[in-house]
Amino acid sequence: MEVKQSDPLSVINTLCLGEFNGIQEMRFDLVKLSQEEKKRLNLGSMNHVVFWDSAPIFVVSTFTIIGADVNHDSATVNVLFDVILNAKGEGNGNRVFVKKCAKEKVKYNLIKTNGKWFISDPPKPVVSIEMIIKYYKYEVKSTPKNIWDKEKYSEQQRAYFKKFGNDLNFLKNIYNNADYCK
Repeated sequence: MEVKQSDPLSVINTLCLGEFNGIQEMRFDLVKLSQEEKKRLNLGSMNHVVFWDSAPIFVVSTFTIIGADVNHDSATVNVLFDVILNAKGEGNGNRVFVKKCAKEKVKYNLIKTNGKWFISDPPKPVVSIEMIIKYYKYEVKSTPKNIWDKEKYSEQQRAYFKKFGNDLNFLKNIYNNADYCK
């Protein structure tokens, strides 16, 4: 996908819209990570690709870009998210969804390198409730039919797939409950 990186607002809109719509690799070409952030994320020389089933994320219903402060080679863009859930912990087995139901103002810092704007050490990724449900449905559908066969699959493997199913049911219940955040 060709991304217009000539102005900070386009970069932030592209990232937010892409992640909102469930594209896991949106950060790959739009982000520059500091050495400290790469070390913290244990990425080595890679940029960050988000895995919806294991990365800490916000599950949101909407987002709005609310302001920007642009200088010659740096910028700050603020985005307001309607956050439904905060997914804490890393790894499928450690992921916990926590009710948030709040407006969250998030600041993105950008830097300009060789005439292109990049997001510097971005905050936690966001995904829409619809897209995280779609992702989990796919994962549950991909569950081996004989997962409960104790001779073929370990207890850990069975627990992994069971958690996907439980999380999917939890997410669908929230999506179908219009009063969840009221």
